[in-house]
Amino acid sequence: MCLERDCDGESLGRRRFIAGTTLALAGLASGATAAQSPPTRVLDDASVTHGRVEFAGVGGYLAQPKAGGRHPAVIVVAGNVITEEYIPNTCAALALAGFVGLAPDIYHDFPVNGSRAEIDAFLAAHTDQDYLDDIRAGAAYLKTHAVVADKPVGILGFCSARPRQDRHRPTVLAPWAPTCLSSSATAVSSCTSLPV
Repeated sequence: MCLERDCDGESLGRRRFIAGTTLALAGLASGATAAQSPPTRVLDDASVTHGRVEFAGVGGYLAQPKAGGRHPAVIVVAGNVITEEYIPNTCAALALAGFVGLAPDIYHDFPVNGSRAEIDAFLAAHTDQDYLDDIRAGAAYLKTHAVVADKPVGILGFCSARPRQDRHRPTVLAPWAPTCLSSSATAVSSCTSLPV
């Protein structure tokens, strides 16, 4: 590096040197700050209350906005056990968007530490009616929840839950959405709280 007279025609000048050094140091300082502050996960957002809830022997994972008032609700049907992080994340993301998200534990009797034979027997014996009963229990719980608005309850599903969600949407929503009694998937989709 050279300053003024020693530069053979390529003078940097003191002012340009100080300005450049200041910008470089500011860049390093802001980079260090960014490195110290990892991005916030939706589950860490202070504007959301979330955690496990128990109802009707089923239980589930509930997330709601901390903001006052009543909010529309969405049932989240998991394709697997609700302890996998994508389910709490989905419920918390719904809460950030102003909804109450509930994932009923449709595998509440699942033998977590069971043998392969026990797990296979559970899955073979667990019927669509069992899933529907758990989803209905979640909808009934939401209906009585203090922060849930008196509106239709939305429903969304993941993976193997998606066919169950589509099959049970009219049945689950009908008691809370009288205008959604049609068995047409299009008619029901148009009256849920969330476009899915």
